[in-house]
Amino acid sequence: MALTAVFVCVLAVRLLPWMGAATMVVVFLLVFLLVSAFVPPMMTLLVQAEHETYLARASRIGSTIIPLLGQTPVLLLLALSIDGVVWLGRRGQWARTRLNTWVLVASMVSMFLVAGFTLVQQIGLREQAVQGGGGGRGGSLVLGFVLSLLLTVPGSLLGNWLALTMSETVQALRR
Repeated sequence: MALTAVFVCVLAVRLLPWMGAATMVVVFLLVFLLVSAFVPPMMTLLVQAEHETYLARASRIGSTIIPLLGQTPVLLLLALSIDGVVWLGRRGQWARTRLNTWVLVASMVSMFLVAGFTLVQQIGLREQAVQGGGGGRGGSLVLGFVLSLLLTVPGSLLGNWLALTMSETVQALRR
């Protein structure tokens, strides 16, 4: 998730001259996810109300929509931090390398916070399962958190590098 989120937000900031470009990307993601979550079930209800059989399985929401919908508000932190750094860089007339470095730092810190939020969310779900009679192992949760933090760093670095490389290529093609 770090690779994809950092890649898309940094690419948007580098290619679009508007303030708030990364935030707009996350807001559009939220709108897309909401439409994806609600349109198929509503179409199924309409088809069933008309006693048709078209889209019989569309009432089931895909397994990727709900987890992404839960992460979208947290990804706003990433987008807002990148937009804030870009705003400070433009206001202070920073050099391109300094701006890129601070964008990378802001994205890595934000993705660490996203991983931490995910851990807190998983702990809450695990406690509900244990209280409800299900068994749980705390060790696998800690291992998952450590692995997610270890993957956040290279994912953020790779996403930032890919975005910088692609944006320089697109800017060179524009000229």
